[in-house]
Amino acid sequence: MPNIVVRHPLPPYYDLAWTCQMHGWRHLAPFTWTEADDSLSLAIWVDGTAIDVVAQQEREALVTTIGSDRPLRAGALRLVTGAIRRSLGLEVDTTHLHRVAAKAGPRYAALVRQGAGRLLRCPTVWEDAAKTLFTTNCSWALTEKMCRAVCSPQFVPASPMGAHPFPPPEMFAHASPDALRGVMPIGYRAPSLIALAQRCVADPGLGGIEGGGVSFETATQLVSQMAGFGSYATCHLLVLAGHFGEIPFDSVVAAYVAQHFRTRNPRRFLARRYQGWGSYRWWGMKLEQILRRRDE
Repeated sequence: MPNIVVRHPLPPYYDLAWTCQMHGWRHLAPFTWTEADDSLSLAIWVDGTAIDVVAQQEREALVTTIGSDRPLRAGALRLVTGAIRRSLGLEVDTTHLHRVAAKAGPRYAALVRQGAGRLLRCPTVWEDAAKTLFTTNCSWALTEKMCRAVCSPQFVPASPMGAHPFPPPEMFAHASPDALRGVMPIGYRAPSLIALAQRCVADPGLGGIEGGGVSFETATQLVSQMAGFGSYATCHLLVLAGHFGEIPFDSVVAAYVAQHFRTRNPRRFLARRYQGWGSYRWWGMKLEQILRRRDE
């Protein structure tokens, strides 16, 4: 089947490279970020088919090339396009973040205008949630290993470019923990992944946690009740869902606080330090980190 090229108009302050480099998802299968030409490749499972997507930014549009081994129905193409727009932050409006950042200083506002303010996400809430589980209580190297094991021929066939998409939740909903442990280094997370898959089969949006569907308080309650989602994982998934009022506290954040600040209670300190950012506390810290690296 010939490739399908879709051009997406860019929202204000959009930059693909900034979007992909704001956190580590670009390093996890099935994403591939190529710095040589600032392109992002990924594979998506839609309508029982592994589909390739390659995205590159032009001056006034984001150009995505979609490849499939078989013709895509109109409905499937709409699903792919929607997944791309979610993943690459094309529906995210950062103008309000820009106003908040401007109060912190012109350098903060300049970062948002350059393209900070969006995060590379997975095509689905399910994949973001599963990968969040894969980041709990382990090294980043193990997270990468779990993602490679899931995005493999053990679960789904390859796309035309040879990539394996993240499998849909239906492929895990009836698995046994021992079976999962036999094919991937998931350890104690196996029952939690199965429970998450069952939840996502029944409710793909996890109760509407993103897109302003529910309040931050309700979203926190919905996620924290899921198996395997303690305070860090809950906050992490909510950040990916667009709730930036709390900062996920992990070893990386703890190291940042220890390096730059003196405090006996890092969590309370973070809440106070970025209080002026309101519902954008996470971005306040993230933009500050970028500026500190520039000044080093």
